[in-house]
Order: sequence, then C-alpha cells, then structure tokens
Amino acid sequence: MKRTATLVLLSVFLTVTLPLAAQNSLADNYIRDFRAAEGQVRMQILESSLENDPAEMEDLYITVIEHVVSTAGDRITDAATRNMYQLAVAQLVQVGSNRPALRVWELFELDRDTSQRLRLLEALQVLGQDAPRLYSRLANWVMTQNSLARSGSGIDRQVLGEAIQTIASFNDPVFFEALLDTVVYGHPSAIEDPAREAIRAFGDQQADLLQELIPGQPLERQLEQLSYVRRRDDLGQQQQAEIAAAVLRRAVDRQVSTTGDAVLNRRIRNDAAAMIRAAGYAGASPQVIEHFNVVAVDYENRRVSQADLLDAIDTLASVGTQNAAVRLTRYLDFLNTQTQNDRPVSTQIMLATVNGLRDLGHAESYSSLFYATMLNYPSRVQTALQDAIEAVQQ
Repeated sequence: MKRTATLVLLSVFLTVTLPLAAQNSLADNYIRDFRAAEGQVRMQILESSLENDPAEMEDLYITVIEHVVSTAGDRITDAATRNMYQLAVAQLVQVGSNRPALRVWELFELDRDTSQRLRLLEALQVLGQDAPRLYSRLANWVMTQNSLARSGSGIDRQVLGEAIQTIASFNDPVFFEALLDTVVYGHPSAIEDPAREAIRAFGDQQADLLQELIPGQPLERQLEQLSYVRRRDDLGQQQQAEIAAAVLRRAVDRQVSTTGDAVLNRRIRNDAAAMIRAAGYAGASPQVIEHFNVVAVDYENRRVSQADLLDAIDTLASVGTQNAAVRLTRYLDFLNTQTQNDRPVSTQIMLATVNGLRDLGHAESYSSLFYATMLNYPSRVQTALQDAIEAVQQ
C-alpha cells in the first residue's frame, strides 16, 4: 500500500511540474490518479491540486463529486467523505460555472446534516445560475417540504429557509409555484418573509404568474391562494379581479366527482366573484354570466342559499356590460313569469334584480321592467321598479 501511495504521489508531483504547453491535460492526469488511488491518498491528490488554477481543475472537482455521489449509497455520514466533497465544492465555487450544479444538488440530497446542507445551498447560489434541471429539483423539494408540514411531519425549517434564499437568488419564474405555496402555508416569518420578497421581486410579472398558476392548483390550494391575493395591498383591485376572472373561468367549467369537491369549487367561484364585484371589472363579464347561470340553477334545485344568489345578482350588476344587462333582464322575465303563475318569488331576490338593472342602466331592460309594474309585487318592489325605469330611460 505504501508503495502504491508513493507512486501515486510521484505521479502527481510530475504532473504539477509539467511545462506550460502540457497543462491542457493537467486535470486529466489528476483525474486518472484520483481514480486509481484509494482512501486517504485520494484526499492527498485533491489537496495537491489546490496549487493550480481552480478553473483548470474544474473537471477534477466534478469527478470528485461524481465519485462521492456514486459511492455514498443512500446517505453520506462519514467525515472523510464530507471533507473531500467540501474541498471540491469550495474550489468549484471559485470557478463559478453551473456545470456541477446538479451534482452538488445530489450531494444535498444525500447528506442530511443541517450544517452541510446549509453550506451546499450557499454554494448553489453561485453554481446554480441558469441551471434548469437544478431549478426543477429544488422547486420540487420545497413543495415536498410544504406538503410534509401540512401533513404534520417534521421538517428542517432552517434548511427550508436557506432553500428559499437560494431560490430568491435565481429570480426565475419556475420557482413561483413553490414560493406561493410556501407563503400560503404560513411558515414562521424566517421562511415566509423571504418567500414574500422573492414573489414581489417579479414585479409586474407576478400578476400574470398568479393568473396562470392559481386556476390549475388543487381546489384547497386555490382557496388559500385567492385569499392571499385579496390580502395583497400592492396588487390593485383590477389586477386582483383579472386573477379572479381566470380562476372563475376555469371553475364554472370544472366537472367535480365528489360532494366535497363540489363544495370547494362553489367556494372558489364565490370568492372569485366577490373579488370581481369589488373591482367592478367589466372584463370578467363572460365569466360572471356563466357563474350566475350556475348559481341560478343551483338555487332552483336548493343546492345554494338565497344569499349566494343575491351575491351572484350583485356581481352581474357590478360588471356594467350590456351582456350582463341582457342576462339579468332575462332573469327578471323568469321572475315575472313565476309571479304571473302565482308561484312565490322572494322580495329580496326581486329587489336585487331590479336594483341591479337600475345600476346597469341599459335600455334593453325597459320592457321587462315596465311589465313587472303591472304584476302584484309589494310596494317596495314597485318603488324600485319606477327607479329602475327612470335609470334605463336616461
């Protein structure tokens, strides 16, 4: 063994004294010797490489990490292996190339020690720039930690916090879902605050990212995420309404297979509609009409409360479009038919419909409003009808 070690070290000595013209193969010589060596000799070879420019030795340091990953089994636990990869990673950080990014991430997966993981994440902030395969793995890891936390499993929050800092250093939209998931879960501020800042760092792009992301999320997540959007003071009401319209567009067409999912989807529709109503966002008129259609049918089938229908009517009136006025007018026709056939109509629903048509103020509603004055509605409704007729005639 001593003879082998001596020969290997002699080989290293010869390589480092090669003329400058031969240095293009210097790393190859080190790699050859590293692969041939065993035990502590490998570390000695690695240490001897430090005399050279780290950029020239990049392939050697990547080879060292590949060796550690391929021989570690399912976990790194021994100090000698850690010392070896730490030295290689430190040199690669000096080089700054993203070539070893995925291999360094594999070290992170294999070494469960908190301090080691923190160091590796710090290194990845340098090595991971423009490394899409790393981005995918890191984003999935963060999502997994959030899922574990939701299930009550223990997670290393210190490492998760550093992972968020690492993600923030990349400022890439591929991480947006993981960041949003982290924020809506409600981690301690040491984790949540950097995630919030990382989301805000996307600037004007974040509204578009939210609009693209939320409609495709699991139903429970959508409720959490809509609540998050509503709390964002820096997002204007129209931006919030645009996000809500995208969510509502998907929700009105969603086919659900369980009662629980039906309830969740209904809550999503109602929450999205409330955001649109608050903004009076005309751009959501098609989605709001579809939402009203669903709620009106559900109300007739006693699947939703009168309050839900009243909100849907108010939302329809809030968007201010001619199409909304036409749809609400058709609903007034339905109520008039019910009343004419001696079927009871809620005064609250009738008032909401008439007042909605007044606020919309479109002439298409005149005939239906006038016809309603000839039916046996209470005096409060008759007064509201006169106000609405005046509004649509202006």
